Amino acid sequence: MTTPAGWYPDPEQPGQQRYWDGQQWAEHRAPTQPPAPPPPPGPPAATTAPQAHDATVDESSASSARNGKVVLLVIAVMIGVTAVAGIVSLFDDGSEGESTEPAATEPSTTPSPTAPEPKPEWDAGVLSTKVVNPATVRVTFLAMNKGDALGRPVCTTRVRDFRSNDTWFEINTAKEPIKPGKIARFNVLVTVTNEGARYATYERVKCETA
Repeated sequence: MTTPAGWYPDPEQPGQQRYWDGQQWAEHRAPTQPPAPPPPPGPPAATTAPQAHDATVDESSASSARNGKVVLLVIAVMIGVTAVAGIVSLFDDGSEGESTEPAATEPSTTPSPTAPEPKPEWDAGVLSTKVVNPATVRVTFLAMNKGDALGRPVCTTRVRDFRSNDTWFEINTAKEPIKPGKIARFNVLVTVTNEGARYATYERVKCETA
């Protein structure tokens, strides 16, 4: 059997290797390689760590599963409560037959402003005065109804003596009511004392509604 080509221990020089070309020894030599040291021992095989890791993973998985179940349970409860509240609200809105019409409001106790009651108003002015005799003065004046209602004026005519400051007056009432915007003419005789008619210098007329 032919020895295959390769490096072999040199038969002539111990500690050397020589190349065999398959038929004869060649001149190529090389020092013999020392045997490779055995590989260092590896770390001891962990027997409990994987179990602990697996237990942790299993426990975490179980905890996650429990948490997921709790979350799902809470969500389910919230959905149930919302649904029940909606149903109760639905029944409350129509189950008792309550009217959906707006409630009638009570009338306000605050009195509404009312239009002022129509009434007559008077404006009087003296036209002239005349001494009839030493004891009498005639005063002519006009009374106008400035209001918005029919009325009969009661007019007071005053005369004053500038010497003694004595004052005399006469009260006269119109015979007929006067319409708004109409004018009534009065001739009034005012009686004075001490023959003071010729000294009368102050005439004033004021009218009110009878």
